Amino acid sequence: MIRIINMEENEIITAVLGGNVDAFAPLVDRYHIGIIIYCQQFGLDRTSAEDLAQDIFLAAYQRLKSIGQIVLAFQLGCISWRNLAALMNCGESAHT
Repeated sequence: MIRIINMEENEIITAVLGGNVDAFAPLVDRYHIGIIIYCQQFGLDRTSAEDLAQDIFLAAYQRLKSIGQIVLAFQLGCISWRNLAALMNCGESAHT
């Protein structure tokens, strides 16, 4: 499921894309527990879930430029939800 980013998160992404590396920390703080719990639902122990969550945040940070631009284009109405989903999935396939 694709979650639409709220304005505060847009500001965080804009700051990170502008070179403020530390601006990514609030996203980690906000979502790390939820990601760990989600990973544990697949049978991972706490340590493995924490390691995977760290990998997920690292990948998100590394791909933030392309992901951030795609999501912002969606919010501005430049692309449809269908195209957004396709771009996100195609982008993930290209990186694996």
